[in-house]
Amino acid sequence: MLKGHYSLTGEIDSGKTTALTKFFNDNADKKIIAGWLSPKEYDIHFIKGSKIISKMPLARKKPFKPSIKFGHLWFNENAFKEASKIDVGQCDVFIIDEIGPLELEEK
Repeated sequence: MLKGHYSLTGEIDSGKTTALTKFFNDNADKKIIAGWLSPKEYDIHFIKGSKIISKMPLARKKPFKPSIKFGHLWFNENAFKEASKIDVGQCDVFIIDEIGPLELEEK
């Protein structure tokens, strides 16, 4: 497996999440993978030890509890808390599917 840091970029709906999901499915039995995938619009799947350990809403167009408003969306505070618990040092591969303004501003 390649070592280093890689960024998968592309236009909206160009298949980035599909490619990451395929990578996860093809390698979960060979490597310890952690992080998260966002396979459905506004949902998030957390990965730990090469297994999907939880699924939850990431964002919605209407308020829900507990959430943070950013732009026209409401983001699940619990999803950010769950993401902060991931120990990057305990995995071979760390996947972050979706980095946008909210994550970059550390909200």
